[in-house]
Amino acid sequence: MSSKLAPCYVTAPGVDTLALAVSALKAEFSDPFALAQVTVWVPNSRAALALKEQFLAGAQTQVLPQIRILGVDDAPQQRSDVLTAAEKHAVFSSLLQQHEPELAAAQASHIASSLVSLHNQLVTNDVPRVRLSELVTDENHAAHWQRNQAWLLAVWEGYDTWLKEHQRFDPAQHSRQQLWAQTQQYQQPDFDQPVWVVGLVDTTKPAQQLMRAVAQLAQGTLVFPGVDLAPLQQELTFTAADAPLQQLLKALDIPVEHVQAWGEKAATPEVQVASCADSAQEAGLIALQLRQAIAQQQKVAVVTPDRRLASMVQQQCVAWGLVVDDSAGQPLLHTPHGQLLMLSLAVFVERYAAVPLLDLLKHPLLNLVKEQRDAAHTLERDVLRGTAEQGLAAYRRRVKSAVQRELLDTVQGWYRSWDAASKQPLETWLTQHQQLMTQLVENVDDEPWQNVWEVLGSGVPVQLDIYGYTAWLEQALQQETVRQEGTVPNVFIWGPLEARLQQVDKVVLAGSVQGVWPHTAKVSPWLNRAQRAQLGLPSADIQLGLNHHDWRQLCHHTEVLVTCSASHHGEAAEPSRWLASTATTALPEHWFSWVRQWQQQGEASQTQHAMSWHPRAEQLPMRWSPSLVAELVQCPYKAFARRALKLEAWEPLTPQYDARGLGIAVHGWLEGLVAAVRGVPSTPYQGDWQDSSQLTTFLLDILPAALADLPKLSRTLWQPRLQALAPKLAARLAQQAQHGFVPAQAEAKLEARLGDVTMMGYADRVDQGSGRVAVVDYKTQSQLDATSSLKSGAAPQLAVLQWLLHQNNQAVDSVALWGLAKGGAGVDVQGVFSGEDLAQMLEDTADGLARYVHHFVAENGLWPAVPGGQSTLKLEQQCRGCGYRGLCRVREWADA
Repeated sequence: MSSKLAPCYVTAPGVDTLALAVSALKAEFSDPFALAQVTVWVPNSRAALALKEQFLAGAQTQVLPQIRILGVDDAPQQRSDVLTAAEKHAVFSSLLQQHEPELAAAQASHIASSLVSLHNQLVTNDVPRVRLSELVTDENHAAHWQRNQAWLLAVWEGYDTWLKEHQRFDPAQHSRQQLWAQTQQYQQPDFDQPVWVVGLVDTTKPAQQLMRAVAQLAQGTLVFPGVDLAPLQQELTFTAADAPLQQLLKALDIPVEHVQAWGEKAATPEVQVASCADSAQEAGLIALQLRQAIAQQQKVAVVTPDRRLASMVQQQCVAWGLVVDDSAGQPLLHTPHGQLLMLSLAVFVERYAAVPLLDLLKHPLLNLVKEQRDAAHTLERDVLRGTAEQGLAAYRRRVKSAVQRELLDTVQGWYRSWDAASKQPLETWLTQHQQLMTQLVENVDDEPWQNVWEVLGSGVPVQLDIYGYTAWLEQALQQETVRQEGTVPNVFIWGPLEARLQQVDKVVLAGSVQGVWPHTAKVSPWLNRAQRAQLGLPSADIQLGLNHHDWRQLCHHTEVLVTCSASHHGEAAEPSRWLASTATTALPEHWFSWVRQWQQQGEASQTQHAMSWHPRAEQLPMRWSPSLVAELVQCPYKAFARRALKLEAWEPLTPQYDARGLGIAVHGWLEGLVAAVRGVPSTPYQGDWQDSSQLTTFLLDILPAALADLPKLSRTLWQPRLQALAPKLAARLAQQAQHGFVPAQAEAKLEARLGDVTMMGYADRVDQGSGRVAVVDYKTQSQLDATSSLKSGAAPQLAVLQWLLHQNNQAVDSVALWGLAKGGAGVDVQGVFSGEDLAQMLEDTADGLARYVHHFVAENGLWPAVPGGQSTLKLEQQCRGCGYRGLCRVREWADA
């Protein structure tokens, strides 16, 4: 060990630090055997790979120095007695539920994730448990922080005890001990091997101790990247990007004056800026830049902390058959293997509910023969849809073939040994799950599955029920990422950490808006800023400085494009404030034209098989109902699919009680006021229509019979709500009677001819008084504004009924829509038309119906896609919830 400080160098922004280090090492250790004795520490695995490539480029020998990783993103090789990340999460979840028994399994698992992250930070930064008890000493301190402190201390103490009892080691503590052992080796008086630390500007406390030991070695060397030395030596003028290195030098006890500039300062490149309208245009622009770089054989990298934008860019490239190497990858939970694991659990946990059961049976990795896959499709159509009954017993009562029954027996056999009633060790759950996978998957021993089991570990002796195991598995699969190797060489998508020390021909700094560059500091649910500082954890200011340091380094590449958008993922955004201190030029406008052309071509490619014909008039029914008129107004293709092709949407997999159940109940119930309804053993109301109490009694009397045909669950749900609605409805009927109108007909059928078409419809209720009528329509679902919908033709029910009554020589006094509020809140009367408004609506309806008959029947005998050239509803409104979205061809139809 030398008392003299080892050489310390700093490279200026834009300098290839790894290339300088390799040149210096080759020059100083020209003997390959001497080079093999050198240890080089770098910040991450990508930097280690780049360093190896630098050494091997044009080399005559394959001898390399010992390349080690000192950063926080790569854990060292673990022993079998060291917990995996998934196993540590399981232990914390179990301890949380012991400390707070009222916590549900999913809550405990979610909280455990943030607790594990905090514990890793505390251990990595050498913060002992006793320091936590010193944080909250004031009795008046916020209850939130007092509870946090109690949880942290209880779980940490319980975790330490658990590790001792089971003779296991914490992964963060193990990594720290390995660094400490290496540090002690460097501190030995007889250690005389060369050690270099290259490319770090910030690291953890154990890593700082190792760097301090290297700084004392006779053959030690420290190389810091991307900092202007002159401002750094003038402490009052250094920038935020230089702050991390300044803090690191203080921690290493290295004076700034001891640091020497290394390499020539790189020229400041020209930075182009592309200001896009939204994230979609930004992703398209970046994809085009990557495509050009591939054609020009450039090495290019997209660097962004915004994972959503990175995914959009990757998907844009897939449209050209280009799979770009994305260093962040995707969570294991979102891969086919992770999805199959979770689906296989969901089927058992949700007691063979239809949705998870079908998802499992249709999963591409599931090992089913063709007959069984066919049976899964017929099982969906014949058994699982349109029923509220769930479970294997209910499905068996509805099966229509032996193959379907055999498939259900197979599913039950998969879970025959599973028990949801008791807790089991995590190891037992994992073993059972692996055994289940051997039945579900053909190649369960393949490498992807082996990687899954390696991530999950062999299990730790903590007791979990099926819900706890499910929550733990979801978190474990979410936290582990897998990477798909790109098919395009020299094109990458990196995060800021992966981009450190890398050199490419062109860099695209994507998502350069406030909140991304610079990033928004994360708020810890456990510790506030003052408490983090008290414990010695890295501050948000240092993290912001590192973010700025990464930005500045990236802006010094040979060619740089900075992209930002005015609408970042649907929210208004401002360009990064760092652009103000960067010399920039605007990207030429033709790039945006290319993006627009490409996006238009992409839409056009979806219509390349455009329909060369229009449906003919004879394919349209000649009896038009208000619902058909609404379909023709909104989207003629929907009418074509339903009325001509006879396509009906499948019954939902899960019962829909709100709309269907309530609508059937209300209409049947109110019909009983004026007609003998099937199932209602009562004559129509014979009492005084102005007496609300009599009306209430009658409505309550016939309500149970009106609900009798509904499923038991629907009856249980709606009966108390309709009972609460009865007096309000009776009051509204009595008020109507005081104005001279009483209900006369329910479900009144009306017909009239209009050219070659017969218009027909059913009025929910027709009230009569003094030779005039009032039309009432009931609605139980949330609607568009009734008045505007009637005027636009979007909801033509009342307008068509008024026209039909007028054609049958009945003078209509008013039309109204009665909204029957859910929960018995009351009767909302809207869309009321009378007097001049009613006369105008009648005129508009007559004109509109005649025009539509002309469009669809008389004119050339063809259906237009959009009569009159424009639909009355915006596309996103008319398509939302449409059962024909998957096969809709209205755009092709319009362009044909």
